[in-house]
Amino acid sequence: MMADTNLNKKLTGIPKITSIGATPEKHVQFRWAKINLAEVYDIQRSTRHDCDFEYIDSTTDLCFTDTTAEENITYWYKVIAHKRLEGDKISSVFGTAKPVTVSDIPAVKNLRAEEKGGKIHITWDKVEGDKFYIYRRSDFFSRKICIGESESCCFCDEHPVSGQAYHYAVQAVKLADDKELHGKFSGEADCVFIDTTEIRSIKKIIGKKALITVRVVAGVDGYIFERCDKKGGEFTEIGRTEGTTEVKFEDKLSGRFASYSYRVCAYKKVGKKEFRGKYSEVKHL
Repeated sequence: MMADTNLNKKLTGIPKITSIGATPEKHVQFRWAKINLAEVYDIQRSTRHDCDFEYIDSTTDLCFTDTTAEENITYWYKVIAHKRLEGDKISSVFGTAKPVTVSDIPAVKNLRAEEKGGKIHITWDKVEGDKFYIYRRSDFFSRKICIGESESCCFCDEHPVSGQAYHYAVQAVKLADDKELHGKFSGEADCVFIDTTEIRSIKKIIGKKALITVRVVAGVDGYIFERCDKKGGEFTEIGRTEGTTEVKFEDKLSGRFASYSYRVCAYKKVGKKEFRGKYSEVKHL
């Protein structure tokens, strides 16, 4: 009889929650992605994203309904996949936590995030609430982290990292009898802060070309090069390039102009959006 070759294989991947929300009965229901070789999934819950999670149930399905969730309390859920041998867990993989609130408090609408002066300013439409919690997640962590609170409809994220994409959400909170009543989470607003690009050098090289060297900006996808061929004229894009250690771009010169002006900016794509940093100082050739 052949041995079961799956016994020595470890679980891979993460049981990512793919959907989560409230049911008409005001329960919390969520689903997650299947993990190959997983035999059972543990469900854990917490009322804070940064506290210990407690076990509430197990299932062999890819969905779960929490019928014990109370209204106006934000719960964070986590799924842990297990593989077993004779009742013992021989391999486990932990998913990342996702929040949800069963509430009749309206969600914040029209959330906006914009970079200004090296900071990210978050604003939203006025809505009923005694205060607002501001959450953020990044490309590296799918969990929303509370980064502050505000009593008005605005918040400033003062220390963003250049090239890092941030996804913001806001939650309205009402205070009643010394208790916090949480509203639903808003939709997310994306933003990226990108350092100003610096042109290090421009020089002519063989073949009627200009070689432009640019200082690398952390975390970006590439660089946009623009040129102006006459004084007071408009800049037009002449090309794009990528680079992580050294960025160089060759521009073929037409020879019709006595001088050329250049500027460069770094960019990063988040989904279908393209975020641009500030342009470098204009350099002339």
